[in-house]
Amino acid sequence: MAFCQNGEIAERPKYAPRSDKSRNITDLKGKQGLWKVYSWERILISETTYLNDIRHGPCTKYFSFSGLIREESNYVFGKKDGSYKNYYNNGQVNSEGTYKDGKKTDRWVSYYKTSGEKRSEGNYLENKKTGIWNFYNSRGVPRSSGAYQNDLKVGPWVTLDSDGKVILAEYVNGVLKVKEPKILPKKIK
Repeated sequence: MAFCQNGEIAERPKYAPRSDKSRNITDLKGKQGLWKVYSWERILISETTYLNDIRHGPCTKYFSFSGLIREESNYVFGKKDGSYKNYYNNGQVNSEGTYKDGKKTDRWVSYYKTSGEKRSEGNYLENKKTGIWNFYNSRGVPRSSGAYQNDLKVGPWVTLDSDGKVILAEYVNGVLKVKEPKILPKKIK
């Protein structure tokens, strides 16, 4: 631990390996700058930037058993804001999108763990699904598609089952109203 002239305390992160020269800084207003946290096995598990004891800036979290990246995000005065990525424990991207003022917004895409193919894609508005969303099977083949409004399914939804049948459904405020299976004559393009 080191005491600085301006009242700051610079402390080596607990369990940090000797090769890591970074210091966690605290002053009268709380945590400042980049803070690192390690597991007792000396594996880095998070790097978070603080301003006056509030998350403000880049934040990266790691899996404690492997050290692989688990999550990449950015904070503005304590709320997630900006691009975001979440990873599976094998290093494959799980989901990616954007936060604004702590809420999911704009386009989000999620992926399957083993194949890396898209699992779903669509938009959020203030943390709620909105607009057209598409869902896929693990081989990247479209499985279903339809609209959300205020996080509820609305209007027509088309689903392709494993036997090649097209199932047309109608939703009103998230409630299924009409379900009618149809046989698909050719592949959906």
